[in-house]
Amino acid sequence: MTITDTGILDVAPRRAFASKIAHKLDAALSEIPAYAIVWWCFVVCLALGNLGAFVGEGAGPLYYMVAFGGSAGCAWIWLFSRTLFKLDATLTPWPIALLGATILIEGAWAVTDGLAAAGLAGETKRLISNAASYICISLLALVFVEAFNGFGKDLPRNERRFRQIFTGFFGAALVVTILWAWNAPEGSLAARSEALTHFAFGLLAIVGGRFAIEFRKKNPISRSQLNARRVSRDRPVDASAGALADRIQNILRDESFCATPKLKVSDLARAIGEPEYKVSQCITGVMGHQNFNRLVNSHRVANAKAALRDRSNDDRQILAIALDCGFNSIGPFNRAFKEEVGMTPRRYRAERL
Repeated sequence: MTITDTGILDVAPRRAFASKIAHKLDAALSEIPAYAIVWWCFVVCLALGNLGAFVGEGAGPLYYMVAFGGSAGCAWIWLFSRTLFKLDATLTPWPIALLGATILIEGAWAVTDGLAAAGLAGETKRLISNAASYICISLLALVFVEAFNGFGKDLPRNERRFRQIFTGFFGAALVVTILWAWNAPEGSLAARSEALTHFAFGLLAIVGGRFAIEFRKKNPISRSQLNARRVSRDRPVDASAGALADRIQNILRDESFCATPKLKVSDLARAIGEPEYKVSQCITGVMGHQNFNRLVNSHRVANAKAALRDRSNDDRQILAIALDCGFNSIGPFNRAFKEEVGMTPRRYRAERL
């Protein structure tokens, strides 16, 4: 912040500094896979959950922080599986909202555990307990849904084997912790082993999750591979649809057109003289892309790959290349590049060098 000749405080330098910091933070976070971020959050959740056994209500705010922070382990496991097996492995709003709701409900369950069993307090405690249990069981079941979504012969063999091992260990852990140890009669072997069983399950989840992260880093799911498999399975298309797809691809190969900022499907339809709905149907049908933006990003990433391979660009910043290809900032570029190629632009350039 500086003072201008008019005596008015100039906040421009501070804003520029904040913008620079935000840009660097966005660039750094965009290079960390979402599943790695979720795994670390799960580890923190488990640590706080175990700490909760030693922290009572007398600890004040710390008690509530531990109670809520150590809740929703099942939601973190589901979110980890979702980001691990889903092609677009980003943290979208609705899973985060579901995670937040689960933390609130399970945290409320933890802090109301000491309420009396009778009266309004007891009824409230029972309702919260039932809600937390149903949500947790549902999220644990969704782990299998995420793992087997898209499972088939089209997946590489090592990917199929990875998913089978993941669900096998996870299923075995659930059998032991829920079917065997949960609500076991007091004094039984299952009841006496419950604490040890939960500790072993948590340790298995942490170690297994770490191995899963390393596998995914070495064997990323790329959008180009998925599109190739999906198109190969599609039934033959009529000549007119195939011709339209060729026209769309040809115009997007024009780097100047593809690099147009804020490019929309209406711009593409106008450029080739076709109705917008017809172009959209061709992109999501015959061409096998999720939407127009995915198609454009695939071409922009292809142009960026060529620029990164060009040794005359070795001294250019990755941000400059991203802007030339049509991206507005480094964060979206890094994410789109990682989806298409399976690695960040920085790593792609480093491996070429």
